[in-house]
Amino acid sequence: MQDRFREFVAVEARCAMQSDHPDDAIRFLKEGHDAGHDGVLALLTDIIDGASRPLGALMAVRDDGSYVGMVSGGCVEASIVGEALSALRERKDRQCRYGIGSPWFDIVLPCRGGIGLHLHVLREGTALARFLELRSAREPALLHYDAHNETLCTASGLMPTGWNSAIFTAAFRPDPQILLYGDGLESHFLIRLAEAAGLSVLKGDVTLVAQHAQDRETAIVLLHHDLDRELPILKESLKTKAFFIGCLGSRRTQERRLDALFKAGHSKTSLDRIHGPIGLFGPSREARSVAVSVLAELFSLIEARRADLQI
Repeated sequence: MQDRFREFVAVEARCAMQSDHPDDAIRFLKEGHDAGHDGVLALLTDIIDGASRPLGALMAVRDDGSYVGMVSGGCVEASIVGEALSALRERKDRQCRYGIGSPWFDIVLPCRGGIGLHLHVLREGTALARFLELRSAREPALLHYDAHNETLCTASGLMPTGWNSAIFTAAFRPDPQILLYGDGLESHFLIRLAEAAGLSVLKGDVTLVAQHAQDRETAIVLLHHDLDRELPILKESLKTKAFFIGCLGSRRTQERRLDALFKAGHSKTSLDRIHGPIGLFGPSREARSVAVSVLAELFSLIEARRADLQI
């Protein structure tokens, strides 16, 4: 064992995957653990005057110096690998600070802020397996790190990300998904852009709306040019807990759409859920611009919902 630890000194940091997604970091750590690798989970637990990653961001480091995840803009990850390997040698968790309040004056964060991290030496993989199970089931997941006892556990639920006494909790909503209606060129471009951004896109029908009625991380997007085709879908969509319902069309089309639904018995309060014309910017008559505008609106809402979990 000591010979193995001596090898850590000569190990260089190597990014195994360019990703800042929590699932990728946890999966990388669990697969390494299952294959016999020691590992460390780095959690971004403190932010001073701003940072490039959110509180609760994760980075996984294996004993061979490879890592997945980001807790900064890329300026401290190599240093964290070195700290993680030192923690593995000592078999003890540790804290690191960069930027404001850091002992390393030669590592300056471009944002001029400060970040604090806790490095947890993985001792068993139960929490990791449970986390991935919850994520696969599209349930909200909580990682609880106990800095006093140096333990990690996972639970289902949502609560603010941050410290509660000696326990730091990182909260993660399920990944957003899009139920997409419409077969035009706008849909073609939106699918390509959304999948490139890591979002799941499901081509929908009315029955699919009902199947995802309780999924609060679903966005229902209608890119039809036909109001009659939209109305049955919208009636079902208003029964769901989707965080977004949006439709393509002009302001005049939106007025006609809402008037038809109001006459069908839907309240004005429920109709406020329907965004239209869809998109963060506009008007646009080019399909790719519509797709970019729709995705921009979705991500503005996704980021706002993520911020709700930050203390």
